[in-house]
Amino acid sequence: MPKLGMYHYKVDVQLQDYSQYTRLVKFIDEHHKIMYRDVTLKHADIEFELYVRSVEELHGIMDELRSHFKGAIGTYVYYLFKKLYKINYFPI
Repeated sequence: MPKLGMYHYKVDVQLQDYSQYTRLVKFIDEHHKIMYRDVTLKHADIEFELYVRSVEELHGIMDELRSHFKGAIGTYVYYLFKKLYKINYFPI
């Protein structure tokens, strides 16, 4: 259990419907639990990081995304940060 009771996750999302990409990114950018949205050139279409109190809360947020954007989200994979040494953040 982390000291503040919050878990840090990274989520990689694969899209099925790219026509909703812009609206989905805007929703993710404005969600109060999502801290960062990463722009990368690897396998995931959208990546973001968030802090939640449990894995159930993470699944609840993903269910919320799926209900707002029906058919847009294909699969997702999430990773739990066990230890974070340093974050280099360079805003664009």
